[in-house]
Amino acid sequence: MHGSGRLHLQPLVEPAQCPLGLVVLHHRVKPVVPLRVGDREVHADDDRDRDGGQLELGEDPRQITLAPGSDLDLGQGTATFDNDSSSKNVPRAIAGAGTVTLGNGTLQSSGTPLTIGPDVVLRGATNAAIKGDAVSGLTNLGRIVSDVSGGRLTITNIINAARMEVTGSAQLSVGGLQNQAGGTVSVSAGGTLILRDAVDNQGTIAVTDANLNLQAVKSTLGDVSVTRSTVLLANSLLSPYTPALVGQIHSTASTFALSGQLNNTADGVPVSADARWQLTGGSGVIVGGRVNSVDGTPLAVTAPGGHLNNVALDADLVIQNGATLWVDGTFNPLRPVTVHVSGPAGGGTVSSTFSLTTGQTVGGGTRFVFDDSARNLIVAGGGTFTLGADASVRTGTGGGTVGRSNGALVNEGTISAETPGQSITLAGSGFTNRGTLQAVDGGTLVLTLNANWGSWSGNFNAKHSMVRSVNN
Repeated sequence: MHGSGRLHLQPLVEPAQCPLGLVVLHHRVKPVVPLRVGDREVHADDDRDRDGGQLELGEDPRQITLAPGSDLDLGQGTATFDNDSSSKNVPRAIAGAGTVTLGNGTLQSSGTPLTIGPDVVLRGATNAAIKGDAVSGLTNLGRIVSDVSGGRLTITNIINAARMEVTGSAQLSVGGLQNQAGGTVSVSAGGTLILRDAVDNQGTIAVTDANLNLQAVKSTLGDVSVTRSTVLLANSLLSPYTPALVGQIHSTASTFALSGQLNNTADGVPVSADARWQLTGGSGVIVGGRVNSVDGTPLAVTAPGGHLNNVALDADLVIQNGATLWVDGTFNPLRPVTVHVSGPAGGGTVSSTFSLTTGQTVGGGTRFVFDDSARNLIVAGGGTFTLGADASVRTGTGGGTVGRSNGALVNEGTISAETPGQSITLAGSGFTNRGTLQAVDGGTLVLTLNANWGSWSGNFNAKHSMVRSVNN
C-alpha cells in the first residue's frame, strides 16, 4: 500500500478515518477497538488479511496515533516501522495517549528512527521484544512497563528519556541502554532487570526488593542504587569486572553475587552489611587484590561455588550449602580469619569444601570450623597440605574430613573434635603430627591413613571422647 495518512484507534462509536495506504494488518495483530483503513473497517475478530503475522508501516508519515483509552494488542504478531529508498531515516512515531499491549509480539524499527510518544504506554509482555534500529535506535518518551508475572520483555538499542519499569516477577532485558538525564529505570517487588552490552546511564536506575543482572561490564553506570536487592555479576564475554565499575552502584542491605570474574585491585572489595558479597555459579572468581570486611560481615561462597586467585584476605569466609571454594595460588590471610565450612544440615552426601588447588601451608591464625553437615571437607588438590602452627580445625555444629587419600597431611596446629556427636576424620597417604590432636567433650577423631603414619612429636588429648584408627 502507498500514500500518506495516519492510523487512529478510537472508541467503537466513532471509528477513525484513514486514507488507504498506511497499514497492512496480518495474523494476530488485534486492535481492542475498531479502526478504519481507507473505506474498510477492521475489528478485533476480523479474520481477513491474517497470513503473515505482521503489522507493516511503510509510508509517510510513518505514525500510529493512539486515541485516549485505546489499546493496540500485538498478540503474537510483529509491528515493523520500515524505510524505503525515498524516505530513509524519516522519523517514525507511536503517538497519542493509548496503550500497546505487547503479549508475545514484536515491535521494531528497521533503518529508521522510532519514537514512543510521551503519553503512550507499552506493557503486558508475556514474551515480547522491542527492537530499535541498530544505527538510529528507538527513543522512549513515554512509559515502558514489564509487568506480567513470569513474563519477559527484551529490548535492544533504546534511548530512554522517560520511564521504564519492572514489577512483580517480570523480567526486562535491555541491550545497549542509553538512559538520558531525566530518564528513570525502576525495578521493584521481585522484578529482574538484565543489562546487556554497554550501558550509558546519565539518568537514574533504582532497584528495590528486586534483582539487577549486570552483564554489561563496559559501561558508565552513573546513578544506580540497589536496596534490599541482589546484584548478579554474571559471567560476561566482554571483559572482567573491576572494583571501579562495581563501586558505581550504591548499595543498601543488598548482595553482590559474583559468577563472573572480578579483576581486583590493592584498594580491594569492601564487604559489609550494606554490600554483602558471595562467590557463586562455580565460575565466580576474584583475582588478586584485597577483600576486606568493613564491619565483620563475611565473604560468602554459595553452591556450586567460586574461586579466590591470589587474594589477600581481610574478611571471614562462609562456605555454605554444598558449595566449594577453590583457592587458586596462595591462601593469604592478612589477619586471623575464621573459615566456616558449612554444608546443609541433614544434607546426606552433600558437603561444603575448602579446596587448595596446590599443596601449601595454611597459617596466619586461620580458624576452620565445621558446621551443619558431617561431610564437610578441607583438602589440597596436589602435594602436601600443612596446617600451620597458629592455625586450627575444630567441630562446630557439624564435622568433616581434613586431607585426602592421595596426598600427605601435616599438622602443626590444632585439630579438635570437641562437639558431642560430631567427628573429624584425618585422611592422607601419610600423616605427620607436630601440633595438637584432640577429641574431647563427646567428639570423635577418626584416622584413616593409607600407608605412612609419619612422626608424632606433638600432643594428643582424648577426654570423654573416642579415637578410631582405620588403615586403608
